Amino acid sequence: MIPFEPHPWLKSAHLQTVVGTMRLPGEEARSAGLVVHHEVPLLDGDALVLHDELAIGWRQGGPVALLIHGLGGDAQSPYLHRIGAKLRRRGVRTLRVDLRGFGASAPRCRQFFHSGRSDDVRAALKAVAALCPGSPIRAAGFSLGGHLLLRALGQSPGEIEIERAVAVSPPCDLESSVEKLREGAGALYDRYFARLLVRHVAERVRADRSLRLPALTPPPANIVEFDERFTAPMAGFASAREYYRSSESVSSLDRIAIPTSIWVSRDDPVVAVGAMERAPRSPWVEIHITAAGGHLGFVARADAQGDRRWMDARVVESLARGSEGQ
Repeated sequence: MIPFEPHPWLKSAHLQTVVGTMRLPGEEARSAGLVVHHEVPLLDGDALVLHDELAIGWRQGGPVALLIHGLGGDAQSPYLHRIGAKLRRRGVRTLRVDLRGFGASAPRCRQFFHSGRSDDVRAALKAVAALCPGSPIRAAGFSLGGHLLLRALGQSPGEIEIERAVAVSPPCDLESSVEKLREGAGALYDRYFARLLVRHVAERVRADRSLRLPALTPPPANIVEFDERFTAPMAGFASAREYYRSSESVSSLDRIAIPTSIWVSRDDPVVAVGAMERAPRSPWVEIHITAAGGHLGFVARADAQGDRRWMDARVVESLARGSEGQ
């Protein structure tokens, strides 16, 4: 494995995080192939949407990967398109999920997304298994999507039949992560995510005027305030603190029973890496911590395997392993 060395112009965590969200010259914006959409019904009447793309030459029984976006993203997030395209070139069929209330799932949902909804990830994985019988299934989650994936795997060891998993920049300890957002430059991301969530709620209300929701005026100034005033009461928790402690995935790491890789940067402005390091974990879980990389950044020198996206290379390396020639 080539160690991560940040691009010489992108050595700060903030630059890595910001550029990580951008499309660099020469990168594919969207898939040019055929995409089939599958609805995944949930027990409460809501539904997720899977965006399914076949790899060239893929046959029944070939490898499959589920890609799970982070907070505020959806199945159209640039990193999911990039990594999906790279996986398909390696012969892996990819399915990108729209989590509850985001992207194409929004008009199919009345309930709201929150960080404890790992049942939704289990439902998506079971749907992939039903669509692709006999296929080895792999999964990758990014940021909060990675947290949900780890939580699902730890809560139901043996129930979810997947071959391997990857989580990139997962905020496994939610309480420690929101505390970190209050430190230094983290406050910029705190305000950004709070505004993003308020906007998301407003969009849902405009789309469905029958929704009755807690008032968000004046707008919450940070994530904790948003969760105290909106997420906790909507999800049935007494407070934001109870919500964080009930929804974390750090305590699930010691129950994961499939090969699982976690990639995170020491300078991540969102993730409390120390809490993850200290947590008990099963022999199946490997945590790889780089010195730099920001949050879902990991933009490297151009000569790293010919790809500046070091994060993509790690995910593809893991999920496409053994796929050639199938």
